Amino acid sequence: MTIFNAMSLNARLSWLIVLVITPVLALVIYSAYEQQGLHRKDVITLAVNTSREVAAQQGQIIERAEELLLTLSRIPAVREKHAAQCSALFSDLLPRYPQYLNLVVADIDGSVFCSARPLPGPLNVKDNPSFAQTLENRGLAMGGLSFSRINGRPFIGEGYPVLDDAGQVVAVIGAILSVDWMNQQFARHELPQNTVLTLFDQYGTVVARSPDAAQWVGKSIKASAFFATAVRGEDSLLADDEDGGGGGVQRIFGLAKVQNSPQTSAYYVAMGFAVDQAFELWY
Repeated sequence: MTIFNAMSLNARLSWLIVLVITPVLALVIYSAYEQQGLHRKDVITLAVNTSREVAAQQGQIIERAEELLLTLSRIPAVREKHAAQCSALFSDLLPRYPQYLNLVVADIDGSVFCSARPLPGPLNVKDNPSFAQTLENRGLAMGGLSFSRINGRPFIGEGYPVLDDAGQVVAVIGAILSVDWMNQQFARHELPQNTVLTLFDQYGTVVARSPDAAQWVGKSIKASAFFATAVRGEDSLLADDEDGGGGGVQRIFGLAKVQNSPQTSAYYVAMGFAVDQAFELWY
């Protein structure tokens, strides 16, 4: 009887321990899930804030381009179409602006009469989207991603109207923004492992990317959920690699629209952290 009573007492103690520990374990498990949720929100916030910072940098590039083109459009040699003087002036200026492949001025029919770099022959830019948009909107315009007919390098054309004293458009001044330079700037960002940084336009064309720019520039992501989410104005997304990441990795993305873009243009920045490594950023 004593042995039986002793065994009953041990059993009762075991059940008592189980009853006490179970709620504690449940609380620990709940706290772990809750903490993971908090970390997820932190990673999303980091991705969104970083994408906005990079988008602000891109907006500053556009703003500085407009300021430069406005200033150059008021120079007498430009307004009065003195080709030799204009080309000589632009040739001296171009080395100070490594982001540009060339600075040019064209008549309203598209014929280029001023160029910082010597041209191999007559050049007409009337079919360039930035030229047509400048004439139509009488303000800064940006074309989509294009490739040079001279050296095949990618660029984005930026145009601005040249006005006479009566306020009439007499020419279009253009800056040829180097996409290679943009990707060099992207490559300077120190990114965590398996993180991607992407700039793409309203057509869903990748303009800049870090890493692996050579594999992504010019690639279309228009059919992806990644593109649709940005265009809708949403600022975050969980996406697989086919939605703009790469390498078969699922990522948490922050999305931001570039401000200061001309009316007919839109650019977006995406910062993506690999899901399986994102939480390590917080430990």
